[in-house]
Amino acid sequence: MVEAEHPTVSHATKPRPEQPSPRPVHELDNIVANIEFTVISIVQGMSLSFLTEGARAVFVDGRVEALPYVLSGLLVAFSLWARAVLHAFTVIRWPLELGHNFVYFVAALCEAALFSQCGHPERWYPIGLVMVFLFWVMFLLERRMYRLRRGDSSGPASAALLDVLEVEHDLNIRVLMPALLAMWVACTAAVLRAPETFLTGRWHVALGVLQALGLLGYLAHVIRFYASVTGRIVAARVEWSERA
Repeated sequence: MVEAEHPTVSHATKPRPEQPSPRPVHELDNIVANIEFTVISIVQGMSLSFLTEGARAVFVDGRVEALPYVLSGLLVAFSLWARAVLHAFTVIRWPLELGHNFVYFVAALCEAALFSQCGHPERWYPIGLVMVFLFWVMFLLERRMYRLRRGDSSGPASAALLDVLEVEHDLNIRVLMPALLAMWVACTAAVLRAPETFLTGRWHVALGVLQALGLLGYLAHVIRFYASVTGRIVAARVEWSERA
């Protein structure tokens, strides 16, 4: 008895679906930079809403002595935004530094608390002291980002840019932020220890003017530094895109 032969079924290998090609690194860098711009714009917009409300109350009530504090609030917001833009163009790259962005939210919270006290110098200076200390801590934490860029940006233009950035960053850590912190400590101590002179006697206005001048000087430094490195930024970013 002859057994029936079973037909051999050939199982053709199914073609695997093509895997999407990974994004180029320079494209991810651009996405991360856009996220940085979006985050800083949102948090600064939120902080400015508190400053706007505080300034409205000052103008409506005719409290001229509070105008230096409104100006100081604007200068703080301008300075933080300008430094964030500088970072986005230079050291903000893939992968996204979540911790760095979280610090922006904490800084915005301090700004909002400060800006809501434009007409209350007895609360303005202690809150501002905490805020300036936080900014100093931000500079210390950002050192890690420069170390990362040294590792993934090996090129003459990138090295030249990082050299200049790190010198200015150390200037902030060693000189500028401690100077601002010392100024805020002195103002806080003056207002809290001699309220009759600085609050009742309204000598806090002089402190507010000095504070605004100091913040204006810092903003001028940031603007001058940004203008001095624009050429280096362009050269470094061209180098990054060619090496990606």
